[in-house]
Amino acid sequence: MDSPKSEINVNLDIVQIGLVLRVYPEGNSKLFEIDEQIASSYGEAPVQILEGNEYEFAFSESDFRLKSAHKGVVKDSRREPSSGRIVPNIYVGTLDLVVYNIKNSQEEYTIYIEVLATKFDTNLDISYRENYR
Repeated sequence: MDSPKSEINVNLDIVQIGLVLRVYPEGNSKLFEIDEQIASSYGEAPVQILEGNEYEFAFSESDFRLKSAHKGVVKDSRREPSSGRIVPNIYVGTLDLVVYNIKNSQEEYTIYIEVLATKFDTNLDISYRENYR
């Protein structure tokens, strides 16, 4: 697995040209991005976070929001609703997140982040791919 990133910018041109979702690790959390072809070969998402950790997010445009069907995983900031935290807790697997514009909440776009299990092995990709899955 590549070294952890201090920030990942998720290109959301499919939603709106120039829209970016920035994801940052909080505290001692680790954030990874793997090649799309490698991710596809394992059936994973390229942006990868760890269970039990917390991550900040922020959209480049203030009209956009993020939500999840998994209760408590996405927590909007009270000060700036186009930002917040992703807190997967014990959720492991491909996490689907929904991006929407508050001016047109009928139109939603799903993006995916992989939440890796960390409890089996110190080598994260082996832990997740061989032990958990």
